[in-house]
Order: sequence, then structure tokens, then C-alpha cells
Amino acid sequence: GEGEVMGALLEVDVLTQETVRGHLRAHRLDVLQGPLMNLISDGKVRGGVRDLAYKLLLRTAPLSAAAASRCADAHLLCLLSSVKAVRKSAIEYATEVTLACAAAAAPVLQALFRLARMGDDAARAELLRATRAGLDMHCMQSK
Repeated sequence: GEGEVMGALLEVDVLTQETVRGHLRAHRLDVLQGPLMNLISDGKVRGGVRDLAYKLLLRTAPLSAAAASRCADAHLLCLLSSVKAVRKSAIEYATEVTLACAAAAAPVLQALFRLARMGDDAARAELLRATRAGLDMHCMQSK
């Protein structure tokens, strides 16, 4: 049930924290990306579970260029989803994805721009937030 999924995700949370701190090998987290991507794109998954899955998936993105690319690709598919809840979560996490997966972020920003042009106010606000965050990050890195 959902409680078991949440329990498993919380265990994965501990694992990702240990990996980020260098206690475990990063390649172990690659195995987790597939199931996490399935959770963020599943319309039957409740918002709290999807939120935790997004947070964990974003922790795997900086581990390698391939991991970042997979994360950005999965997120892009969620932005383009016909399932409103999946698309809503994808819009909410767009800034975090563009920052964590900077090299693969252009298609994500393009999809946000398309949604904003179609009148999606949440996409418009997130596009502005993502743009500002990206500019801020670029300015800090160039100092």
C-alpha cells in the first residue's frame, strides 16, 4: 500500500543522504532512478509520495551527467503528461530540476514556456522563478 511505498522512500532518503556524503558508491543510486521516475510519472501516486520521489530523484542528478540527463528527461515527460496531477508536480519542481540538471535543462524550460503560452499561470510563475534562480546561480559561479 501507500504506507509501504512511503516507508521504502524514507529508507531511500537515508541511503541517498549517505551516498551524497560519500559513504556509499554513487552507482548504487543509479538503480533507484528508474523506480523514482516511475513514481513521479504515475498519475495514481498521491502528491506526498510524488513529492518525496522528486526530492530523492533530484539528489541523484548531480552524481553524473547521465544521471542528470535521465532526471531531466523523466521530468520533461511529466511536464508533457496529460495527467493533471503529474503535470502540476512537474511544474512545481521545474526550478529544482533545471538547477540540478543544468546541462539538460533547456527542453524543460522550453516545455514550461509552451505551457505558460497556453495560459498555465503556474507554469508562467515557475518559468520566471527558474529563470531567476538560474541567473542567480550563474552570477554566484562567475564571482
